[in-house]
Amino acid sequence: MGDYNRRGGGGRKRYRDDHDDDDYYRRQRPSAAEASLGKIRRELVGLADPHPNARLDEDISYIAKVIAGELDQEEFRTGFLEVLKGCILELPFKIPHFASVVVVANARYSVVGQTVLEYILPVLQKSIDSGEWSKVKLFLRFLGQCGQMIDGRGITEVLENMAAKIEKGPRSTYFDELASIILLTIPYAASALNFTGEQHPEVQSILDKLAPYFNSRSVDFSLNCHYLVDEAPYTQIESLVLLWQQITEQQKTGWDLAYLPNPQSRFISELEAGKKHPIGEINFPETSEKTTYIPEPHLQIFISQEIQSVPPTTDLASCLLRDVVYDGVDALEFNRKEGSRYLADMDAYFPFGAFAPRAIPYDKLGEDPSPSKWKCEDVVVEGILARMLRLPSPPCRAVYYQALLIEMCKYAPGAIAPVMGRAVRFLYADLDKFDAEVVYRFYDWLSVHFSNFQFMWRWDDWAGDLGLDDLHPKKVFVKELLEKEIRLSYHARIKGTLPEAFLEVIGAEQATPEFKYADNEDVKVLLDMIRTKKPADEIETQLKKVEDEAEGTEQEKARKAQHVLVQCVLQLGEKSFSHALNTFERSLPVLLARCASSAEARRFTVGCVMEYWAPQPSIGATLLDKLLNYTVLNPLAVVEWFFTEGDVELACRSHAWEALETTLDKVNNRVIQVRERAEQARAAGLSEEDESKMQATLDNVHAEQADVWRTIFRSYTSFVERAGRVEDGASEERVQWRVKWAKGWYKAVVRRYYEAEKELKGVLDAVVQEAGEEAKDLYEKAISL
Repeated sequence: MGDYNRRGGGGRKRYRDDHDDDDYYRRQRPSAAEASLGKIRRELVGLADPHPNARLDEDISYIAKVIAGELDQEEFRTGFLEVLKGCILELPFKIPHFASVVVVANARYSVVGQTVLEYILPVLQKSIDSGEWSKVKLFLRFLGQCGQMIDGRGITEVLENMAAKIEKGPRSTYFDELASIILLTIPYAASALNFTGEQHPEVQSILDKLAPYFNSRSVDFSLNCHYLVDEAPYTQIESLVLLWQQITEQQKTGWDLAYLPNPQSRFISELEAGKKHPIGEINFPETSEKTTYIPEPHLQIFISQEIQSVPPTTDLASCLLRDVVYDGVDALEFNRKEGSRYLADMDAYFPFGAFAPRAIPYDKLGEDPSPSKWKCEDVVVEGILARMLRLPSPPCRAVYYQALLIEMCKYAPGAIAPVMGRAVRFLYADLDKFDAEVVYRFYDWLSVHFSNFQFMWRWDDWAGDLGLDDLHPKKVFVKELLEKEIRLSYHARIKGTLPEAFLEVIGAEQATPEFKYADNEDVKVLLDMIRTKKPADEIETQLKKVEDEAEGTEQEKARKAQHVLVQCVLQLGEKSFSHALNTFERSLPVLLARCASSAEARRFTVGCVMEYWAPQPSIGATLLDKLLNYTVLNPLAVVEWFFTEGDVELACRSHAWEALETTLDKVNNRVIQVRERAEQARAAGLSEEDESKMQATLDNVHAEQADVWRTIFRSYTSFVERAGRVEDGASEERVQWRVKWAKGWYKAVVRRYYEAEKELKGVLDAVVQEAGEEAKDLYEKAISL
């Protein structure tokens, strides 16, 4: 009762007269197995975490002892295996430590190894069958680290069988996935089995089977490169090819991977006496469509440093450590705070000396006597940024990476913040060489990051670039970054954080929309009618009066009345989004009659909205999305306006990117949603009439999607040609940047929606043939991803 009293429960029994079973309410003392399991769960999760009194070998020995002593209890055994699986998948950087616990426990009680293998192998097979390749990689890494308790050739035999699957096969994303898993597992297996010397036969056998595949493999990954072609400060090489080169070179020089954690090496004499178990059969399919592999380059940020703070790409550590960071980032998406803690402490899970001392300033790195100059913070930050900037899209939403970096700076400001500052400066220095989407993602992230730290930055470092052409990537970056900061805060707040030189970018005061008809009496009447919710027919009558008094042709008069209507509606909703939505709803009949009457009317409406909100275009872009929801606009109108009628310099503006992305997401998601509903309805059974209606709906959304993508590819050539025109005295430099932004925007759109383009291949093939060589090249690269 002592523990119970300390928890505040007291000694008084609470009776429930309306319930016969008092035990239902009485606190139950946990069984011995539950208590042991709870302790083991805490010990496993906290294993190797930084702690002043931590003794890793003692902790491993203690946990192994408890497992060996309690495993025969079914309740403990079931719970332990589930905990182990969760730890492998959610704390992947500790896999060598978990494997060490298991092999040490097996040395003391051989049933442990047999039980773990009998549990993990079916789980692994299930992951293979369902195409969950990230899980497959982690389970194989665990098994590779358990080599000391596996009989025969162990995991190397499994890897060789995997390599045999792809030995002479044609290049496919499935084979790329398998090859990546094999190459990333080999070093961990070699570390656990203490491979020594050159040309280790078991590894060489695997590599010999992979060699024909890599020798014949040819992949054009240029569409996913962060740097523009021929402008990168280093050779951009596909990550898988780089990994292959590093592994084959490591095989030649031997497998002394001192930077990899291998805690079980402290128990080597005990492990040699342990019983070994057969691994059993693991079956991989001949082919699989369930793969997410996309060829991507190995992004390097901390380059051209006097002292290399991250492993060079000639070292296998560059790929292995990057993979560890990726695993940790992806696995902990559900909890950014825990993820930030583990990633900031990542050096604690590697051998002492693998990295330079934590938080050592870069300028002091050369003075430090430590043998390693790799800064773990640099490795982690570079890995997270590489994941966030991955093209065509990162595995998780951008906001997750943004939040993760924010939490890391808060958790370890002295270690992480200086690294973040250096990363920003390295990226900023190469802005004119980056793919357009990398520039967009960079300032999108940085605006959110700055907003969490009082918008503070050494702005004077960038003041010298304010004199660049307005379309130069560095000038665009500063302008869009500050505009996003204002969106996240307010003008006066941001103004107070900036040097005076930057006021020319954001203006001395917040710009506001201009209502063009403030002095027109008829328009004033119309404005009041909309405000007071007059019937639609009365509003239409007043609009007709405005139209009749306008000058020009009948079409010009109608456009004038439409312009007046849109200006009035936007003026009444100018105060907030809720005001805007209320005004849209009470004006909807008139808006549909006037603004949705034709494709031309819809495009004109898009232009009216963006014209009114030109001082704050992000609001205009958001309102376009709302008008899409009210069906006043359709996606085709938005796409056509941006690519055929809007200012071509919108290609470098964030609001244009976001408006187009939102619109295309709606188009593609609608197809997916209708298709899923149709499949569910058909599975449940449909009448002939309902089947006809469902098919008609599906045909309509497919037709809408096809129309949008036809328009995108047909407008490519004209859009780029408009960008290249010398107008209004534009300098040659400005025209060149304008063309780069136009091509970069198109490239980003085509790359991002490659899956939709694959589905529409039958429709788009003919269109692309007429769209010009550049559009055709983009399309072919996208559908080959």
